[in-house]
Amino acid sequence: MSLILPRYLLGTLDDKIELNQPMNGTNEAIAQAIFKSWFIDFDPVRAKMEGRQPEGMSQEVVFLLSQKIY
Repeated sequence: MSLILPRYLLGTLDDKIELNQPMNGTNEAIAQAIFKSWFIDFDPVRAKMEGRQPEGMSQEVVFLLSQKIY
């Protein structure tokens, strides 16, 4: 009886780790795409220069990013 609970908990944790691994991969890919768009390709800057709304950004975020920070 004393070994059943630890085995159950370890099995449950193993299952959770397996479920999280694909999500971690997806999140990593999203983060890399955003980084590339903003800091390599400068998509928000180009959109602003062309008078377009940066894709995926609300007006509020565009406004906040356009303000100078002193």
